Formats: sequence, structure tokens, C-alpha cells
Amino acid sequence: MKKILAVVYIIITFGCVSCYEDKGDYDYKAINEISISGIQESYERMKWQDLRIAPELKFSLHENDSLAYRWEIDGRAVSTERNLDYSVDVNIADDAYKCRYVVTNTNGNVRYFQEFELKVVTAYNRGLLVLSEQDGESMLSFRPEGEDSEFLHWGDLFAGKPLSLEQPYSMDADVTVTTSKAIYRLDKQRMEEKKKYDGETMLVPESALEIKFCKFTDHVDDEDFGCMISKKGQVYVYKSRNDFFSSPSPVPVLETISEELIDYELSDICLIYTLFYGQTGYFLGYDNKVGRFLHFANKSSASTDRDQMNSVTAREPIIGLPLFALGQWDYGKCISIFYDPKSNVAKVVASHAKDFAKVTEEQVVTLDNHKFTPESKVVVCDATARVLFNSGMVIYQSNVRSMTSVPTVLSNKLPTTGKITMLKLSNNRKSLYVGVDSGREGEFKGDVYVLDAVTGEILTTYSEVGGAPVDILEKY
Repeated sequence: MKKILAVVYIIITFGCVSCYEDKGDYDYKAINEISISGIQESYERMKWQDLRIAPELKFSLHENDSLAYRWEIDGRAVSTERNLDYSVDVNIADDAYKCRYVVTNTNGNVRYFQEFELKVVTAYNRGLLVLSEQDGESMLSFRPEGEDSEFLHWGDLFAGKPLSLEQPYSMDADVTVTTSKAIYRLDKQRMEEKKKYDGETMLVPESALEIKFCKFTDHVDDEDFGCMISKKGQVYVYKSRNDFFSSPSPVPVLETISEELIDYELSDICLIYTLFYGQTGYFLGYDNKVGRFLHFANKSSASTDRDQMNSVTAREPIIGLPLFALGQWDYGKCISIFYDPKSNVAKVVASHAKDFAKVTEEQVVTLDNHKFTPESKVVVCDATARVLFNSGMVIYQSNVRSMTSVPTVLSNKLPTTGKITMLKLSNNRKSLYVGVDSGREGEFKGDVYVLDAVTGEILTTYSEVGGAPVDILEKY
């Protein structure tokens, strides 16, 4: 055993001596490391536009002349020069192309990388979209970003009167144009029609379908849902999983305690929650015939279509006036304004839940000092708890918490001639878009004024945007 231990001791000793001696034999050389800067994380270009990048290279020792360069777009080499001068030849795509700049030190065969993205877009990528009415038909106009940009116009492509314009996330951010005849889904890059929803393409075809309302973006929670109301008062829910609208709700009837069926006249002003964790939820409609809220829902046992709004019940109290405006001004707090143009009576429920449940008669307040007219457009600002509306060509504002006070003037600087046809807040709530039918002769009679939503100052004016403006979209 002692002999074995002695042999092991000798081996270990010689091994340690060898390691110590080898350590002094290495010939260390400092590496000339390269750092790359001057390349952005992402670039945006239209096809055939030039992409020029001049990166900065810094060396830890000195600049090594023995370098090779490679610029890659989607894995394909497009240049071997130090600086990139590339005419974008890849196609327009929804997703950005992965790109890479490679610098190789050919002496030591060491490579250095800098990654970035290239988004290939069209002239329609970002800007303002305006939906307007021209001679009873719909017109779509687009103004690209840029100080010197002009409006481009699409006419004779959309049948029917214009209703709404959106770019909902739930539909891959494509643009939807809704008219009284159809819902047009446009490619967000090319602005070309991808699909049309009308009476012939519904899950249950309806040749005489006339659309009264359609929205894919919730007035309250900005949730993606999709709902359409026909002139008959029937409701269609958008089914994103199969890109169809549901079966229409039954012919307008109302379930009451006595179980009698009552006809109703469904308003196109409503709060909608038709998508709830992947299932059909409900929405809050309004019966202008009697003047009360209607709560639509789905009873799975009543239909083979699990998304059909096949049940409706009434919400109390009975207001007795047509619904004029509806919106959210704080988290979980909605405001409803009611106005009868015949009697010039206006009422308000300044704070209620999104289902209008448990509202008492005491919460319904008559507005003695209102300035509403039958032509008034109304928008609720959830950032400042204000109601903005027009009376003629003057823009007024009211604080939601003191609706009984006399409204104050936000802006009286608009032209005295013409007619306001649209009010809409910008996405950041800092600007107010005011659409005006100027009454000019000719094709493009519509103007858009951009106001500071707080001071009322006119920031920008766009003339001849198309017909009378109905809706506007900050396209991304």
C-alpha cells in the first residue's frame, strides 16, 4: 500500500511541475476589439427608397486595414461596403425584416455584429384618414405625415352613406370603413380591399341588409369586440375566431315581467361589450321609442349560435327622451345625455355604471341651461371629465361634475358659415378634430380644423379634405 501511495505522490508532483513550467511558455497577444455604433434599432422605408447608414467603428488598439464587411437583410447579403447605400428591394410586409451588419477581422477571423430592423411600408403607413359624405355616397381621403403632404382621395369604391372609420387591433390593425351598405376591411399597408361584409357575406345572408351602426372599438374600455346594428334594430356580433358576424338577434321584441313582447326602436348610440374572455358578453342599447336602456345578452340555450344576442331586457328608470350622447369620463363612470329636439328638453345621468343598473330617478337631472341643438355633435373627454359639443359653429364645454352649470365657450374662432359635421378627440386627447361642411360648390367641400382640446386655439386647418367629414382616424 505504501508503494502505491509513493507512486501516486511522484505522479502528482511531476504533474504540478509541468503545469507551472507550461504557464511560462504561452505567447499572449492583445486582441484589437471593434465596437460598432451609429446604427439605429429600426428604420422605416418605402420600397425603392434609399437606405443609407454610415456606422462608426472604434478599435481598442488601432484600426486594422484587414477588415471585411457584410450587410444582411432577411439573411441575404445586400452590400459588402463599409457604409450601406441600398435601394430597398424587398416587398412590403406587416412585420419588420431582421437585418445585420457584420464586420470581420480577417487576420484573426473574428466577427462583430450589430443587428437592426427594417420596416418596409407604403405611402399610406401613417397619417390622417378622413371618411366623408359626398352626394350621398362615401369618400375616403388620406394625408401622409409631412408638412407638404396633400390629401389623396378614393371615390366610388364604397357604396352607401358613411358611418365609421377604425383601425382595430382585433383585426390585425387593418382599416375598416363602415357604410350603410357594407363594412369594408382594407389592408393597412396597401389600403386595398381584403374583405367586405354585407348582406351576401353574413353568416345568415340578408339581401336587404341596411347597416345603422358598426364599431370594433369600445367607447369605454378600448376592448376589441365588434358589433353591428341593422336598420331593423337587429344586432350582429363579430366572431373573430372565424371572421364572420353572428346570426342576427331576433326581430325586435322585449322580454318584460308579464312576458309580453314589445317592439322597440334601437338607437345607434350604445356601449358595447360583446367580447368577454373569448365569449359573447352583452351590450347596453337604448330604446328611443319609449326612452329606456336595453340590456342585450346571449342565452346559450336559446340558440345554436353561441354568439347571437338573443335576449334583451329593459333597464329602469324610463327616461322618456331620445339618447343624445354616451361616454366614459372616469374609470367605471359613464355619462348619458338625453335630448328631445321637439320639446328642446335635455336631461343627464352624469355618473352610472356601464350596464346602467341601479340608477334611480333622482340621478336623472334636467339641464335648464343647455345649448344643444338637433345638429349638435357631442364627444366625452375621459382625460379631463368634460363634455365637448357644438351649437352652430361655436364649440362649448361642460364639466361632467357640474352639468347643471352654464356651458362655457371653448372656441368661437371657426368660420361663421358652414356646418359642423364631426367632433372627435385625438388619441392623446390633446387635440379636437372638427369636421366642417363649408357649403362650397364642387367636389371637395369638407374642411377639418384641429383645435387645442384645452384652450380651443386653432392649431391646424386642412381644406378640401373631401366631402362633409363624418369620421377621422390617426392611422398608424
